[in-house]
Amino acid sequence: MSTYNSKIARPQGGAYLIIGEDANGLPCIIATGQAANDGAIVAAIGADALWADGSLYISCVDGAGTIWQKRADTWTELTA
Repeated sequence: MSTYNSKIARPQGGAYLIIGEDANGLPCIIATGQAANDGAIVAAIGADALWADGSLYISCVDGAGTIWQKRADTWTELTA
């Protein structure tokens, strides 16, 4: 049984926070970095199969930060 649904966790050496899990036990995460598209996010934090849909990625780029959500195994930019 996973404990992801009971607390926020930061894996040792990880550059993300685990904030929950989906029905299949995949971790739902919040991650940050300089990636600014689907391919770059996957390269930065790992394969889509590792993370639950609904996970968030915050792109920290000078003058152009964006927020991305994993939807149906694709990192999709959220817009206002």
